[in-house]
Amino acid sequence: MTGPAAPAVPPGRLGDSWWQLLVAVYPAVVFGQISFLGHEAGHRQLFRSRRANDVAGLEGILLLAHFAGYLTAVIVLLSPLRAAAFVAVQQGLLGVYLGCAFAPNHKGMLVLGEQDSWASSAARC
Repeated sequence: MTGPAAPAVPPGRLGDSWWQLLVAVYPAVVFGQISFLGHEAGHRQLFRSRRANDVAGLEGILLLAHFAGYLTAVIVLLSPLRAAAFVAVQQGLLGVYLGCAFAPNHKGMLVLGEQDSWASSAARC
């Protein structure tokens, strides 16, 4: 893997060491960026058609596959204690990152009903 999708240090090269906790920062940021796309899909703001947005928002199977692959990689590469620490650091950083990004932007935001559309609510703001 090359480019922004590849970590600077592949987790496999570090082996079962505490340095893996530094690698946990990378997936926290990448998963945060992917969450932004999921957020936009949830607000149906990715595509013009409602159907395309609904298809983009159906990510349950992808999330399950991601979760299984992520945990498998962590368990295979690290000892149980380091694996738990890695997941705790990564999930903690992801939570802080998403909290800093989403919370300030949603204070005072309108709550839409089923009959409302995004375009009509934007016109009211």
